[in-house]
Amino acid sequence: MITNLKFVIYLLAAILGNPFYQMVSYFVCQSLGWGGEPSFNVYQANPMGYLFILVVIFIIRFAIYSRIFTSKEYPMTIRGSNNFLYLFAERHLFQLLGFYTLWLWAQELEGNVIGFLVLPLTLITGIVISVVTFIRMLKLKKKWRQMHSVTHGDPN
Repeated sequence: MITNLKFVIYLLAAILGNPFYQMVSYFVCQSLGWGGEPSFNVYQANPMGYLFILVVIFIIRFAIYSRIFTSKEYPMTIRGSNNFLYLFAERHLFQLLGFYTLWLWAQELEGNVIGFLVLPLTLITGIVISVVTFIRMLKLKKKWRQMHSVTHGDPN
């Protein structure tokens, strides 16, 4: 039960937590007209469209990383702690810090508020979160080796 809850938290962090992807999702929704303008110079993305774009970005990223990190040398299982989706999502736990910008981008935003407040917060938070997450992703094969040597008794 606790493992399933951890997995859900990891997935939510991986899908929703990166401020850069939140910003991209907002602007994609705006360009596609997936939202509304409640007043002059104010826009709010449709929540379902906003989340849909974030899920699409996650799927694309997952597909790219799974191509890079899985091979015959590093086989991943479909279930269990050796599951690539689990390991991939777990590497994104630090992105939970980006949930405050998720909330910001989901609000009705006026152009000046975006330029003076939301965008700078997104850039600062996004750089920190993205760098930490990328470094954690680079350590994925090392983590796999550690898990594999423990489960299979590999002395290396």
